Amino acid sequence: MKGAVGESLLFVLSGFFLGLFFIPDKISPMLLPMLPFLFVPLFLTNFFLSPEPSPFSNGARIRSSGRSFFLGWIFGVTEALTSLWWVVQTIHHFGHLPFILSFFSLFVLSSYLGLFTGLFLFGLDIWKKNDLNNPSNPVVLALFGACLWTILEVLRSELFTGFPLNPLGDLIWGQELLTPDLSILGATGMSFAIIFISGLLSAVILPIINKLSGKTSADLFRKQSLPAIAMSVLTLSAGFGSAELLSKESSAQETQHIKVGIIQGNIPQDQKWTSQYLKDTIRTYHQLSKQALSQDAKILLWPETAIPVVIDSPPRSIAKDLQKALNLPVPIVTGTIGLHREADRFRYSFSNDAALISNNGEILDRYTKIHLVPFGEYIPFPSIFGWLRNMTGITGDLIPGKHQKLFAPFKEEDSRSLPEFYKKIRIGPVICYEAMYPSLVHQLVLKGANLLVVFTDDAWYGKTAASHQLYQQTMIRAIEEGIPLLRAANSGYSGAISGRGKLIRTSGRFTKESITLTVPLDSHETFYQKYGEWVFRFSLVIFLFLLATRAMEPHNDGIKSSPLLDDMH
Repeated sequence: MKGAVGESLLFVLSGFFLGLFFIPDKISPMLLPMLPFLFVPLFLTNFFLSPEPSPFSNGARIRSSGRSFFLGWIFGVTEALTSLWWVVQTIHHFGHLPFILSFFSLFVLSSYLGLFTGLFLFGLDIWKKNDLNNPSNPVVLALFGACLWTILEVLRSELFTGFPLNPLGDLIWGQELLTPDLSILGATGMSFAIIFISGLLSAVILPIINKLSGKTSADLFRKQSLPAIAMSVLTLSAGFGSAELLSKESSAQETQHIKVGIIQGNIPQDQKWTSQYLKDTIRTYHQLSKQALSQDAKILLWPETAIPVVIDSPPRSIAKDLQKALNLPVPIVTGTIGLHREADRFRYSFSNDAALISNNGEILDRYTKIHLVPFGEYIPFPSIFGWLRNMTGITGDLIPGKHQKLFAPFKEEDSRSLPEFYKKIRIGPVICYEAMYPSLVHQLVLKGANLLVVFTDDAWYGKTAASHQLYQQTMIRAIEEGIPLLRAANSGYSGAISGRGKLIRTSGRFTKESITLTVPLDSHETFYQKYGEWVFRFSLVIFLFLLATRAMEPHNDGIKSSPLLDDMH
């Protein structure tokens, strides 16, 4: 079925199936090869024909730029509606909005995210329209598309406070054969690779279709398809070859380990923020911590806002219980609430903090979350959205921190009875949403972190796909940086992954657990750790270079041969 309806349906279906790829906890290896095919329609600009031929295309029919943007937009909207459906449940259940308003909120978010895929297809079509008289360079088109997608994906995570969830490269999570490539390319680079391969596939598929329909000569078929086939083989060989090489290098065994206790309290959200359940919450964490200590844990990790009060100024009713819970023989790193006096001494603000507690209950250090969740922890553009503040309460009116910090949990006197390397441990604290930003985690590693700890509370999302979407995006940071990472979550998933990408353990969801595990301190320098978001920088440079070379190309030959000028003569 061709025409406008068939074209629109193809883009809706492609977006829908891409959204489905984000819903399971990982893609089946059998389905992974299908992923690049979902983007092929974005490259096949002229496969569906618009009613009017272009006077500058030697009679070829092309769609308008506005139509291209719309098709890219509906692709992105459909993908977001499918993969982010959990937003409706979260807003409806915890924001107490009617279902129809919750769905409308998701539609607004999806419509915004669709702008980026709309711009992607718009850019591709503009490039192809200016290249109609030279269709034999599919590799350049694939490279242009991959660069454009990468730039837009990074912009999406930064503009207007950013929406970094579900970048395309996250879909590589769980694919052991390709996991080592993440240490070179990062998730951003894997997004680039998927789009690049999709562009090459389209350059093979379209000539085949045209050849079968008799629209393409054998000579033109070879010019269009063979370069794309050759580049596809080269790209895949390089990817799998480097992965195999890195896998062999990662087989080295480390001798330094530390036993860590991760406490998953599974405190329901409707109880966590109420004063009558505070004592029960504290007792739960204390009891589970004692279980971890009985298994020789040397440090304890409690999740985000495990202590939902100001830790150094708790209510009198729970002060003694809190002091008892924190007075354990090992260091504790926990999520809590911070209190900050504003310039006006009669006003205070709250923050989302992580605190380092010594083995005698003393607060040694604390970190205040820098990158807050828009509409969840603060209200952006208050002149427009300020009316939402009454719905979010204290959690929607937090202030951000200004600096990253490293925690040194073992003091000199402690390390006398512990292995020497303990005093060299530097924890890089990351609070929930911050783990979605590769550059933010990268800065921690550059500061000297050799153990990443992510504190989170995914109970807000219920039993939806959000938990494993956030989990897999968090764990990828360890592979990129070559640093072991531990994740402490209120309701799951909690767990750990080594710096070489080996998953050590993962908890269940909505379970009360004391997880004691042995974590290898196998930090090592990866290519990504050394060069950071180099794929983004590469994409930006190549994109600008291609635009510059296109601007310098003479177009006179194409204009002289156009039907419009022939008619004028």
